[in-house]
Amino acid sequence: MVYMKKRAGDAASLRSAGETLGRDGLSRRVIHLVRMFKSEPTYKNAIILAGRMQAIAVACRSDDYWHEKAQSGYFTEMHELADLEQEILHAERHSIKASASADRPKAVNLDPSDDKREG
Repeated sequence: MVYMKKRAGDAASLRSAGETLGRDGLSRRVIHLVRMFKSEPTYKNAIILAGRMQAIAVACRSDDYWHEKAQSGYFTEMHELADLEQEILHAERHSIKASASADRPKAVNLDPSDDKREG
């Protein structure tokens, strides 16, 4: 494990760690963290994983190509989150119009991989 001399979370320290680990090390780190998550996939651990991935994304700034790929993933997810928000708001509006009851609208599938398994 690489120990940073500066504050953990300091962007310069993360970039330095990214330089030290390189593309291979950063990629292996992501794979390791995903495997750890898969062994205990809870909501809480999913959000912890997101935070850890955020630190790795900052570390990727040490490499132009990896930084570009991290940014691509960030913007893709940013758009998907906006789309999911719209789906949920749309479902809630239709649910309110369809009934005056306090029933929650049908859940929106937040995991596109579920669609692939069903079809």
